[in-house]
Amino acid sequence: MLAQALRELGDVIVVAPDGDRSGVAHSLSIHSPVRLRELRGRPVPTYVCFGTPADCVVVGSYEIFKALPDLVVSGINRGANAGDDITYSGTIAAANESLLVGVPALGHGVDASSGFLLEAVLTFFLVFVVFGAAVDTRGPFNAVAGLAIGLTISIDVLFGG
Repeated sequence: MLAQALRELGDVIVVAPDGDRSGVAHSLSIHSPVRLRELRGRPVPTYVCFGTPADCVVVGSYEIFKALPDLVVSGINRGANAGDDITYSGTIAAANESLLVGVPALGHGVDASSGFLLEAVLTFFLVFVVFGAAVDTRGPFNAVAGLAIGLTISIDVLFGG
């Protein structure tokens, strides 16, 4: 759903881990090969990466894309990327890895004790991205909402229960 919504802003390619990678921090697969599988029949080109979230950024940036992407969007994950949890977050690690390859990034999660309210998060996130694209005079993703290369922003929405 998020990838389809982002198509309104530009070309989208999804590279995502094959399963939950909560708590993997900024680990890279250096002792085993990182494999990719393309999922056909999706609304946007989609690849499953048998590796960590940071592996997804590396493989996507250097193996799948013809040129570096304008923006990396990491998440939506369940749970807030806040406080000490940022240290362990695979979502934030993917955003940080993006910075190492020279691409601005957004990482976001949801802490919804009363349910996973994807529509609310999606609305909040898209308003942020659209606002950023509207104020950027160099292109839709070169400085999303004032983000410079070298800065990660984490968007977390907390819902009480």
